[in-house]
Amino acid sequence: MFTENHVTTVDARFIGIAREIADARCPADIVQRSFGSAVLAATYRGLCKGCLLKSRKSGLVGCPLLLQLWSYERFPIGRPYVSIDTPFGLEDMAGAYVPAIGDLPTMGSVWARRERQFAHTQVKGCYPFFTVQFDSLHEDQVIWEPYLYQTITSRYPVGISALCTRDRHYWMTKAKLVFDVTVEEMALHRVMRQFGLCQEPAIPDIPWIPDHVHKYSRVGGNKSMAVWLQSISPYVQEWTMAPTNIWNEVGPFDWDKFGLYLQTYRHTTRIYLVPSAAPDQIKAPLTSDMYPTTSVVGTRHHASRRERRFPL
Repeated sequence: MFTENHVTTVDARFIGIAREIADARCPADIVQRSFGSAVLAATYRGLCKGCLLKSRKSGLVGCPLLLQLWSYERFPIGRPYVSIDTPFGLEDMAGAYVPAIGDLPTMGSVWARRERQFAHTQVKGCYPFFTVQFDSLHEDQVIWEPYLYQTITSRYPVGISALCTRDRHYWMTKAKLVFDVTVEEMALHRVMRQFGLCQEPAIPDIPWIPDHVHKYSRVGGNKSMAVWLQSISPYVQEWTMAPTNIWNEVGPFDWDKFGLYLQTYRHTTRIYLVPSAAPDQIKAPLTSDMYPTTSVVGTRHHASRRERRFPL
């Protein structure tokens, strides 16, 4: 769940937790931790670092498997060929799950347990090729809500593990994600469409994580544990109110409001190359805009910049 580029070594901070789990005689012997939020925080930080590092040996840390499963469910590209339309039945569960004790599949089981096939045609320079495909995706090719009840019941007639939804009262929390000394913003107010909810055009004014906090790292530092605890304490304390401090959007998804949101979003996060004109003559980009591009190996096919880091 928490990968690093240490190759053959394990981060010492995980050893105590691993021993606690291995030595436990019953569930009560294991301290309850929010592994889900910790995995998200580690993965978001890994994505941030992965976008900034330039070394050929750089890698994506955190939980790449989580990112892969998230992508497989939503995008028709960059994923293996798996029979996801055939119900995941008892034959798939044999030797892996024990329904009698409540051990059931998760949404990712179909991708992990079934035979996977990959494209036979290998493309040289696959990254530029993938970005071309990704940039060409139309919004109706994206599965925005892959975890609908109908989808779950048709794929897993036997049901899914209760652990998948046990902590659903935390899903819309405004609390910051914390893992070790890593603090990350979840920014759910920017991805309401993934929950089938209305995306308001006006972006709420919320307190952002200060840059110096987002740069917290143990690398090259000599701070004591007491100093670190004091530094991240305000964000840890947020979790005492996490189930009630939530985004209360209840309106259903609305295309018109989403279009207005995208116009605002694109004006502040993308650079569009257009013919020279007076500022008041440049029209706001529409959702359906697609500019002609020229293939240049190794580069993106439209100039873009991100003002802030937002989660996937």
